[in-house]
Amino acid sequence: MLSRSLGKRCDRYVDSLVVFLRRRFPGLSPNIITVLGVIPHVFSAIFYGLGKAEIAGFLVLLGGFFDMLDGAFARTTGNVTSFGGVLDSTIDRCNDFLPWVGIIYNFSKSGEHLWVVLSLFTVLFIFLVPYVRARAEKLIEVLNTGLMERPERVISLFLFSIFDKVKWAVVFIGVLSFVTALQRVRDARKRLP
Repeated sequence: MLSRSLGKRCDRYVDSLVVFLRRRFPGLSPNIITVLGVIPHVFSAIFYGLGKAEIAGFLVLLGGFFDMLDGAFARTTGNVTSFGGVLDSTIDRCNDFLPWVGIIYNFSKSGEHLWVVLSLFTVLFIFLVPYVRARAEKLIEVLNTGLMERPERVISLFLFSIFDKVKWAVVFIGVLSFVTALQRVRDARKRLP
């Protein structure tokens, strides 16, 4: 999966950045980094709403970087906590949602009602992916199958946005998120009584 292979390749660089940030900002915590990651996503919603998808795409990517950084910061500093995990998952759902507010608003103000509906279904499928995993992992150890996890969504939305192909992003992310949710339900069915 892209998220795991990218994670392994980026670990060395991210760990170096963590060391730098710890020296420069001794009071910085993983939870602060998690919360700061909301800011680029809020601005991405604004720029999508204004029809500036290229700028919004870069902001989504920046927000995704914060998401990668907070976990690395927690592991490197030995500051992994249960609350941090809950906060991270909660903020991730906000960050998943925020860009789509701008996208849906832009389609709505342009009178493209079909794309509003398709975008809403995409948001539904995006939210099903982590939900199925979280629900299943109460009963089984790990369920991380599927093509479209959060890093893949971030990179896909970024790439389609910088080329101003947001409609393609709606279809691509929506279909693959739906398939991923189905894959997880299928795998859970195989592994649960």
